[in-house]
Amino acid sequence: MLFKPTTARILSALATNALTPSVYVALGAGTALRLVVLALSSPEYNLPLWKTYGWPGDHCCYVQWARQTTSPDQGLLSIYTHAPEQDLKVLLSFGEITEKHGNGGIANYPPLAIYLLHVDGLLLRVIDPEQVANTFVARAVFALFPLMGDLILAWGVWRLAGLLFGGSAGRVALTVVYLIPPLWLDSCWWGQTDSWELAPAVWIVVSMVRRRWLPAGVLWGVALALKPQAILLAPVWLFAWAASLTPVWRHGCTHRTRHDWARIILAVLLALVVVNAIALPFWVTTGDAWLQQSYLRNLTQEAPHTTLKAFNIWYIDLLITYDTDVDRTIVGVTKDVWGKILAVVGLLVSCAIAWRGRSAVQHRLVLFAGLWLLAVVMLPTRVHERYILMCLPFLVTAATGARRLWPALTGTIIIACFQMTAFHWLPISADGWSTELKDDTIQYHRNAIAQAPPGYIDLIPTIEQAIEMRFAFFLDAHRSYAPYEWTLTIAALLFAVATFVVGTRLSCDMPG
Repeated sequence: MLFKPTTARILSALATNALTPSVYVALGAGTALRLVVLALSSPEYNLPLWKTYGWPGDHCCYVQWARQTTSPDQGLLSIYTHAPEQDLKVLLSFGEITEKHGNGGIANYPPLAIYLLHVDGLLLRVIDPEQVANTFVARAVFALFPLMGDLILAWGVWRLAGLLFGGSAGRVALTVVYLIPPLWLDSCWWGQTDSWELAPAVWIVVSMVRRRWLPAGVLWGVALALKPQAILLAPVWLFAWAASLTPVWRHGCTHRTRHDWARIILAVLLALVVVNAIALPFWVTTGDAWLQQSYLRNLTQEAPHTTLKAFNIWYIDLLITYDTDVDRTIVGVTKDVWGKILAVVGLLVSCAIAWRGRSAVQHRLVLFAGLWLLAVVMLPTRVHERYILMCLPFLVTAATGARRLWPALTGTIIIACFQMTAFHWLPISADGWSTELKDDTIQYHRNAIAQAPPGYIDLIPTIEQAIEMRFAFFLDAHRSYAPYEWTLTIAALLFAVATFVVGTRLSCDMPG
């Protein structure tokens, strides 16, 4: 039946998908690697002559939010209505602690993520009453839940690949996902929280494969309450729902479902109930402020740039125009709208590739999830570099059942490593002009005019001249880095295209 392996097959998969000594070695190596990277991300343990310290910006923002939720003066329920206190002690890369003016605005994470940050804040207050950010202690505390997410994610791909392709595939998937650099760079070196979303996302698909729709709905509610990007799983639900309404070709026979379409709708409604139940304390005290900040503002207003260090199709546009403004037009249509159009095209192509195959629907569901989440990184605007992580667990799972996917996937993983470390190896990027230097030049010129003594204003260049000169200096400084950006962007697009081309065969060839 659709989405339902036989009981014997599930039991067989579970029996053959036992952890082997090699997997325990991989888990141990991955965990040790994460701890080493976590230590080196702090200025306290940097290697001589190596800049191994992690990106402090987002980590400091998390510390500010956590400190706000644990503050007697503000508290947890103020997180969506007040910005945190901006004074923050930060350990700098050269070993000094400074009273830094923080950069954290009103929180834009959903309620369950805020609860986890609250726990982090309580733990940091106990261990370090001064709550100094960017120390090894602070980084370790705030890496606790991302590390748990990494483990749950690895466990999920183990179960998913094992159910679909057998025990050896599950062990390969676990080993690859737990060891590839982009994931541990995100959770340990950068201190980000993308595994909070990826872990439940994989288990949602595990539940779908087993036709356990209500648990899948609960897990989607949890994912939505952790990261707003979980909304990108909606097409996966739509694919499953459409498949439940359609006879499915499998092993030369037609299989129909029994009321799965109704259970899927009920599961989606259950996800909404879970999200609102988790947000209930905020609904009662501050109304829809949590919804406005963590979803509406986060998804529609923040980061109005064509690309944010993501080597996708809009990075080509950036390298040509040096402009990230999403409101600029191409043949009368804004780049933001073009990005949405391309995303819809990517969705339709992903669906067509997965839908047309003859392999079992659960295999094509995983392939669709991987292709769609890859398309949503490569085609729309406002994409962060970290979003490349979302497709990797599903593409790795698909590759364990179809080896021809590995070359393109390996290339995508390598590109992801460069994206995750761009803040270190790319000090002058193509977006630097439109996101920072142009506005800085305008503000500096205004200050110069305001502070110039009488009679000296005519000696100051016009704003147009100032912008032209600063832009020329920027182009000269950026010239040595442009070849790297061009190479990585073109390679990323080629690997993505190769993944889709191979996917057209995988939907027919994967074992059913």
